[in-house]
Amino acid sequence: MYVRLLRKDENVTFDEFISSSKYSSIYQSFQWGEIRKYDDWDVVRLIAVDSKQIVGALSCLYRKTPLFSKRIYYIPRGPILDFTSKNAYDIFDALFLKIAEFARRENGLYIRLSPNIEQMAHFYDFIIKYNLYRVRYPILHSTTYRLDLSKTEDQLFKSMESRVKYDIRRAVRENVNIISDDGGEEYLEAFYCLLDQVSVRNKFPIYSYEMMQYIWQLLTSLEMCKIFLARINDKIVSGAFLLLFGDKCIYQWGGSIRTKINPNQLLHWEIMRWAKSKGFRIYDLQGIPENVKEGDELWGIYLFKRGFGGQRTQLVGEYDYILSPALYRVWQIIEPKYPLIKKYLLKARKEK
Repeated sequence: MYVRLLRKDENVTFDEFISSSKYSSIYQSFQWGEIRKYDDWDVVRLIAVDSKQIVGALSCLYRKTPLFSKRIYYIPRGPILDFTSKNAYDIFDALFLKIAEFARRENGLYIRLSPNIEQMAHFYDFIIKYNLYRVRYPILHSTTYRLDLSKTEDQLFKSMESRVKYDIRRAVRENVNIISDDGGEEYLEAFYCLLDQVSVRNKFPIYSYEMMQYIWQLLTSLEMCKIFLARINDKIVSGAFLLLFGDKCIYQWGGSIRTKINPNQLLHWEIMRWAKSKGFRIYDLQGIPENVKEGDELWGIYLFKRGFGGQRTQLVGEYDYILSPALYRVWQIIEPKYPLIKKYLLKARKEK
């Protein structure tokens, strides 16, 4: 077995391997790496080959930090391999050593891993072997709700909480109309308007319209994304932006405005029905708070996603392999404030 860089003509083969894995993630796909280049990341892709077959792969994002000219490396939901195979340890080890060699050579500060796995002995062996550090401020969530779409529609509906079923039935009675995009950019424009309103209301940052447009255009052409919208009396009131990869339909972004009739449960029910009809095995509602109790700020998000009756999934989390210990300690102080620092630097650059 050996590990090498992905060649330029192997992007399709790379994605075929990633998407066929039980542990697949669109964040490890070739296309997602191209998307993140728009957001000032570079990407390096590695494959592990045994008997002329790909047995492991990773897509690692990297960019310079603003203060040290050190590079941070990030493997979102990767690496990808069969973690249950007999040689899983060897594959993981080979990929990790290769990316560590690359990062050291390129002035790396740390390598962050975020594997798409639940509790697993192989990974905890690596935590000990490489002295990996559990991240305090993970980039991706560690807890999610996932729905098993191999169930029948009747089973899926019955597994929902009663309040969710009531809202679905009421939305149907009130003629809430669910539509999905047919490739027209007006769907993206309508969705972004909703997302922007939620961002202002809840005070969280979102991508620019140009970035969202780039994502939508790139992925739509490959049938890797889809937008669903809820409409009441010709007014768009709710929407969801889905990522589609392998056997997973992923709820990436959502937006809505306040209305007397709650359209969101019906919106997601129709998404589940559509995804099931297209052969997707999992509907991933994405992140929920890891530890939350009634009255917390994120309690509503937790209740909303729990209501659909999926399985609460706890991933192992994110871990750093530290390459420069002294600077890493400084970076731990800066990292939570990095988005604000980046925003300030961009503003200062524009003013010049």
